[in-house]
Amino acid sequence: MPTPSEMRLDVADAINEHGQRTRLRFYTGSYTGSYDDAETKISSGTTLWVNGLSFPAGQASTDAALLAQGLIVKDDRTLYLHGSVETNVRMEVMLGSPNGSIYQVLGDLGVREHGVSGTTVFNEVFIRHLPNGSFIGV
Repeated sequence: MPTPSEMRLDVADAINEHGQRTRLRFYTGSYTGSYDDAETKISSGTTLWVNGLSFPAGQASTDAALLAQGLIVKDDRTLYLHGSVETNVRMEVMLGSPNGSIYQVLGDLGVREHGVSGTTVFNEVFIRHLPNGSFIGV
């Protein structure tokens, strides 16, 4: 039986071998006043380049309910990242290097950590294409 560390290394090898360069740009958010005001995204200055595996969302059997509920749509993607990569819902994802397509993490789904015995083996991130580069709803 493999240890959590061995599983993490195996996943990292698969992502590095079959993945593509992916830029993660992190933002902080602030609200301008009351509860119904729009959120303002502010770049934290942190940009991270990693390898990631990207697939059309909805292909996993567990995604059927998300499609039925309208939480994901057929053009969304699922991004798999190594478990040691920092992720959050306030990040912009660019698939491809040096120029690629820009995506936003779906806030209602966010990031799912998959792990064994307290060790995160990989992160599953649902993302949506941003055709004009703006955040959804901003």
